[in-house]
Formats: sequence, structure tokens, C-alpha cells
Amino acid sequence: MLSEQARTTAVVRLLRQGLDLKLQFGGTAEAERHLRKAYATARDPHPLCCPWPQITAYRLAHLLMRGGAETSWCEVDALLAAASSDDVLGPAPLVYRLISLTKTPPAQEEIGTARADLYQRVQRLVRQRAAGGLRAVSYFGDERPLQPDWFNLLELAVYATGLDYAPLEGWCDPARDPFAGLGFDIAAWSVVEDAESATLRYPEPIARQRFEERRKQLSPCLAVAFISARQVVTHKPDGAEARDVLKARQAQDLLSLLTAQRSHLGGHSAVRAQDLTGERRQRKHRLLQALSTAGMVLDEAAFDRWWEDPRPVNRPCSALPILMLVGPNALPHR
Repeated sequence: MLSEQARTTAVVRLLRQGLDLKLQFGGTAEAERHLRKAYATARDPHPLCCPWPQITAYRLAHLLMRGGAETSWCEVDALLAAASSDDVLGPAPLVYRLISLTKTPPAQEEIGTARADLYQRVQRLVRQRAAGGLRAVSYFGDERPLQPDWFNLLELAVYATGLDYAPLEGWCDPARDPFAGLGFDIAAWSVVEDAESATLRYPEPIARQRFEERRKQLSPCLAVAFISARQVVTHKPDGAEARDVLKARQAQDLLSLLTAQRSHLGGHSAVRAQDLTGERRQRKHRLLQALSTAGMVLDEAAFDRWWEDPRPVNRPCSALPILMLVGPNALPHR
């Protein structure tokens, strides 16, 4: 049986392949095969953590709507219901569901009630995302608030289904959809526990949500939010939050150890060999001190082995779990 991390990696790969095929002429059938497999992998034998069950349901539903008269709207509606289960993907799945509900077999009055309830839910979500619920009352010259693509889609759904447009007047949301680029490098945030998890990319809102969820699941643990060189926040195992416990250099070294990137621990290439050895020794000592200050109890000999060869087999067994949230501006090479 695959581990959760291996299943997540497989889901990301299948999503990428499916979306690539979806954009190719004649690629719909093969894209559907990949997206169905991604959907199944995200759920069997048990659901993966958010957002993978939701995004696989959404991507598959979006593709199946291409079927025209052959579209199974009952399946599409069920997928969109799963995709919008906790609003992590924002309004888009809900907006599509306003349409799918009009295509499903139940009695017209049942459809109308369900659609009205869903429309109310969309409006609540719009208000939450609209910077404190403020409407665009006025603007000057070309400083117009732009509507995002999902809002334009919502307007079309309202026009097509005859829903009341008045509640939407003046709402705008300049932010991108929270799942834009999910799994791709354009979504440049990571939630890192090891080398494999470091390869997964999330948009910021989902990365922060994932980080908080894993903190709770791994508790007690050391959790470090490495946002940028000037913003490193440490969450100690006892739950206390502290700044400046780990500096940017220590956060970089810790990330290198977690991801088994030994070459990143070597210091600047221009430093002479003897100075490099001294620099490495100082960096190791500072990181060990910082981790101790952060509440970690580490065996120094075990830590030395981990520093010299940061493979999982050498990770200090007595240490509490370590989790990192890494932003796109944390490392120069990212």
C-alpha cells in the first residue's frame, strides 16, 4: 500500500498529465482516464488530506462537462458537490454547480430550492473574499476594480439560470482563485517534512491551511514558517510562537537537512577549504543551539551524523517531528 505522501505525489503527476492532455486536440478521452485515476487515488483506500480530494473532483467535473448531450450531469453534480465540500477551492465549483443543478433529474421545485440555497452560499463566500465585505462604490479614472474570471463565470450562471443579480452588484475580488496553479511550480509555496513533500507546490492560502493542519496532526512538533529572509516564525513544541529563534541561515540549513540537500550545507564556494570547515562547524553549532532554544531535545552525536549525511536514516530518532512552511521568497534559487 502506498504511503500518503506517495499517493499525493501520484495525484499531482496524474493531474499534470490530465491537464496537459485536456489542452491537446483529441486529448479529452485520455485526459479523462488520467483525471479519473487521480480522483480515485485521492480517495482510495481513504481520502488524502485537503485539497487533493477536492481538486481532483473539480478537475474531473470540469472535463466531463465537455460531453455535450452525452454529459452525465448527475455525476458532474456529485463531483462538484465534493469539490465544494469545504470551500477550499473558492467560488468556482459552486458557480458551476449552479448550472449542473439545472441539468439533474429531480423535480423542478427541488432544483429551485437547492439552487437558491447554493446561491446564498456563493454570496456568503463572495462577501468573505471581498476584503471585509466592502463593495466597490466608486472609482476614479482607470482605477477600476477588476472582476476575476470566476466572478465573470458567476455572472453568466446567473444570467443563464434566471437568478436575481441584485445581490452581486458592486462585488469584486482582485485575488486569484485560491487553487490557481495547485501542484505546479507557479504555486510556489511548500509544506516540508522531507525531500518528497518539498516537491509539492501550493498557492499561499492552501499552503498555510495545510501547514496548520499538519501542525495539529503532528503535535507536539517544531513548526517553522520560513516566509522570507526577514520573516522566520518558530512555533515551539509547547505551542508558543517566537520570532528570531531561527535566523534565515538556520532556517535554510534546517530545510537542507529535511530535504537531504547536503550540498547546500557547504558554504560559499569562494571560501578557502580550511575556512569552509570552520564555517560549517559554526553553522552546525548555531543551528543546534537554535533548535535547542526552540524546545527540541537533540542528541549531539546523532545531530552530527545528520548534519554530515542528512539522509532520513541519519535523522535524530529522539527528535520531535519538524515541519516547515516555505514561501517563494525564502530562498534565492526558488
